[in-house]
Amino acid sequence: MFSRFSQMLALCAALTVVAVPVAMAGGDSERGKDDRRSAVNRLFLTAAAQGNLFEIRSGRLATDRGESEGVNALGAMLVSDHKAELGRIRLLASRLGVRLPEAPNAKQRAQIKALAGTSAGFDAAFLAAQRTAHVESIALYRTAALKGGRAVRVDAVNALPVLGMHLGEVLRMQGGN
Repeated sequence: MFSRFSQMLALCAALTVVAVPVAMAGGDSERGKDDRRSAVNRLFLTAAAQGNLFEIRSGRLATDRGESEGVNALGAMLVSDHKAELGRIRLLASRLGVRLPEAPNAKQRAQIKALAGTSAGFDAAFLAAQRTAHVESIALYRTAALKGGRAVRVDAVNALPVLGMHLGEVLRMQGGN
């Protein structure tokens, strides 16, 4: 019988297997001659930048406020991995002429504020926020892998395994719920 962690890893692997041929297919120009792909690219890059900024800020909170070594380590991993992905998103946005936000969205800022104000129970609140954020990020990146322009598809496909690993770690720390 598969654990929840194994199921999530299998799902991420399946998403990657499905998305890789799509991402490698090419066919549209980098500047997005197809308006639909151009809109998907813009929406994806904006949401991905905000999501990565959220992960970096909340990860820093976890390294400072985490009650357990596991949450501290997860926070450090999120900061490192999401800084790297944010760098790739910024480079891609620059190449595609998309202006990116410099802060998480309002909902994400409210979550960061709530986490910062949590005294007891930080770990549980942090893990719950990470679970939701990573489920949403995987859906966002999956959509981009299937519907974005070629460069966006490639980035999304490459990021999905890392996002899946993050979600798996969160689920493991939550006890596989």
